Amino acid sequence: MERRFGENLFLVVILAVLAGGMYILAPTGLQSNEEGVYQVQMKNLALTGFSEIDWPGFAFGFEAKDLAGQQGFFESRNGRLYAVTSPLFPFIASLFYPLFGDRTVDFTPILFLFLSTLVLCLILDRVMPREFF
Repeated sequence: MERRFGENLFLVVILAVLAGGMYILAPTGLQSNEEGVYQVQMKNLALTGFSEIDWPGFAFGFEAKDLAGQQGFFESRNGRLYAVTSPLFPFIASLFYPLFGDRTVDFTPILFLFLSTLVLCLILDRVMPREFF
């Protein structure tokens, strides 16, 4: 199959406009508790570089076990507070934190959607014959 630079560029522009529209129209604020944990984890990784959560309650005499509770999103290990969720998404999102701030939690899933759609369309363009439809 031959490469079509103009059509691929058109696809990238259309997907970028759609992704930008989704980003602008995304409601501000957090939609779930898990998204809040991701934001705390992402912000902590971006600002301090550590996976340990810097909790403001430590200044008031609280311990990590006070927030961790029984089966929540946080756990206490050796007197330090850690999030239970996977750190992959917050780590990738922390790379974009200096550009987008707290809206990075909205931007990163839209970016992944944009890139995966682009890769899928480019693969289908290379594999499927043009006369298919």
